[in-house]
Amino acid sequence: MRNYFVKRVVIFAIILAMVFPISISATGIERVLTGNGNNRIDQRVNGFDYEAWTDHRGADGISMTIYNDGSFFGEWTRTYNTLFRVGRRFPRNTRIDSLGEVSVSYSAPEFRTSGGATYLGLYGWTRDPLIEWYIMDSWIDFNVMQIAGTDNVVHHGTVTTNGHVYDIVTNWRINQPSIAGERMSTFLQIFSIRQNSRRNRTSTTPLSGTIDVSAHFEAWEKRIEPQTLTIGERTHTASFIASAALHEIMFLVEGFGGEQFSTGSGRVDKLCIRYGNNSVCTSYGCSNCTGTVPEPTPSPEPTSEPTPEPTPTPAPTLPLIPTPTPAPPNTSPTMRFEVGSHSFTTRGNNQTLEAAPFIDNINGRTMVPLRAVAEGLGATIDWNETTRTISFVRDGEIIHLTIGVELPVGMGTAEIVSGRTFVPVRYVSEIFGAEVRWQSATRAVYIY
Repeated sequence: MRNYFVKRVVIFAIILAMVFPISISATGIERVLTGNGNNRIDQRVNGFDYEAWTDHRGADGISMTIYNDGSFFGEWTRTYNTLFRVGRRFPRNTRIDSLGEVSVSYSAPEFRTSGGATYLGLYGWTRDPLIEWYIMDSWIDFNVMQIAGTDNVVHHGTVTTNGHVYDIVTNWRINQPSIAGERMSTFLQIFSIRQNSRRNRTSTTPLSGTIDVSAHFEAWEKRIEPQTLTIGERTHTASFIASAALHEIMFLVEGFGGEQFSTGSGRVDKLCIRYGNNSVCTSYGCSNCTGTVPEPTPSPEPTSEPTPEPTPTPAPTLPLIPTPTPAPPNTSPTMRFEVGSHSFTTRGNNQTLEAAPFIDNINGRTMVPLRAVAEGLGATIDWNETTRTISFVRDGEIIHLTIGVELPVGMGTAEIVSGRTFVPVRYVSEIFGAEVRWQSATRAVYIY
């Protein structure tokens, strides 16, 4: 039971489930995300990246309301596992040591949940090495420290920051989803788990505080020896390093009810992510914070190929419910396609398509010619006539799309139209780490 729970929690986020307020002065609804089934919904609003995910196992579903001041309210009803996340994703090559001091302040004035394990804290990924990390500021009923010494779970001492003691724990995940793409990956997880949890089953005290993220990063680098895992003839090695590329910093709330299901709701009215001289914050209850923040400058790569925006954390993707975010006027996209037009732009160069992009009437996905988007992303393609499968290859990563076979929920299928192969532009682009934005006024797709 506990082993199953660890596997479950660590796939997407072992940090969730405490819910928040039901009364707050947030005004004006910016977006409403809804869904059920094994779905994830992603949006960027007011400088924050928002995500809602659920594994409802036949129950009722979730809703996440994002207000125009940056706060949000989330609720779930009879779900197996649910999470709400809000934070910041970074360009692909943003090194940790290029960000300066990193901290996160938050306020969760009220929350309620019924049954199951719950978590509140921070979550993210790094690349090179590939690591999934958690800073658990509060938890109820279960945390990974309770099974340290079993399987691949190792305790590495403690770190004290802001007057609180956190246990440092690592765990290997074998052949699980990751930000590396469609393929399954083997990667290390790192946890900082606060010893005196701020929450118990009967407590109603509002939660707020500041987490010194840099202190945890420094402790992980100093106290975690390189971890190795041998599977067959292959040995995996990983340790936390300041030169790793930081994929994201996300505030995370999770509710896990299992077969008994979980029902809850909550609101975050204050969140400030600070790094160096930059900050991105909600407006309500947060003084001396900016509402928007410039993208940090990525560290240079030894290649001249432009680097795309990061991929979202793995999970099936649900179609976006609200009005899509328009492309920013002061940012240069890698590619631009326009529905119904044979003209497209790649890296500032105007080119001509043999077939125009279109919107699939069944699933609402924008379809673009296979070769154009592949070449624009720097990928090579291979076609297997026998299986009618397309293979995209870039930097050792491979994804496969089979004509007519459904992609993850709501993402459509690859299609052959008038002898030309079309693919869902969002699915293919995000798999390779690019960000896709839709501008409804011109029916244009921008890839960054």
